[in-house]
Amino acid sequence: CIFNAGSPKRPTAPSSSLIDCLCQVESNCNRAIGCRWDRGSDSCGPFQIKLAYWQDACEYAGRKLGGDWKNCTTGPNNMACSVEAVKNYLARYGQYCVGKGKVPTDEDYARIHNGGPNGCKKASTLAY
Repeated sequence: CIFNAGSPKRPTAPSSSLIDCLCQVESNCNRAIGCRWDRGSDSCGPFQIKLAYWQDACEYAGRKLGGDWKNCTTGPNNMACSVEAVKNYLARYGQYCVGKGKVPTDEDYARIHNGGPNGCKKASTLAY
């Protein structure tokens, strides 16, 4: 996937091209992928969302997205619900990377998706 990680104009939210790229990288946007065991817990759906990721997204959104984690990530409306979860998670943790008053880039958001709240600061997410 290619997105403009170095754009001088920083987005206020992850771009649609980044959301598409995350989906492609995680599952080839396979809505029927289900769950896969990954680093000690299941990752589910087209964005390979873990339970803790979904819980953080729901806390930020102020409601249980999709009713529950498995329904959100693997149910009949999993693509829309997963996108909503990703956007809420990234909105919640975007400031962890850049500090107050600054706006994260798509690269920051991608690294957060891959490496957690401080993912943009981890060397292990550079290749992602």
